[in-house]
Amino acid sequence: MTQITHEPVSVAWRPDRPPVEVGTVDGLDSLLDAYDEEARSGGERWLVHLVAGDGQLRLWLGVGAELVPVGIEDDHAGAEVPWSLSAGDLPEGEGTWWADDNTESELSPTSLVPMADAREAARRWLHTRRSPDNVRWM
Repeated sequence: MTQITHEPVSVAWRPDRPPVEVGTVDGLDSLLDAYDEEARSGGERWLVHLVAGDGQLRLWLGVGAELVPVGIEDDHAGAEVPWSLSAGDLPEGEGTWWADDNTESELSPTSLVPMADAREAARRWLHTRRSPDNVRWM
């Protein structure tokens, strides 16, 4: 079980579920497996939020599909746009809807990356709290 190098994170995905604290990569993987399975079984797409100990939202990723978005708080203080979104290889087209707490967000297919890449980005972020370098960012 790989311990993360920073404080544990709070992982939240549905408004009707309490956040879960995660302190290991294996714990995150198990949680994301369960969330992905539940979302797929219900035919839903959800955004899962990883929140650092200071209470600020830092990284989110999709569950419920093979291609998912990843978003991260920008590493550069004072940036005009405080978020970066993953950049995938799909062309522009009709967006897909993702449930996010009590709202839904339509995201362009250009922001979708393979689930395996999104999960690896989350694992890397757990250790560095920086933009993971295994995905491209818009």
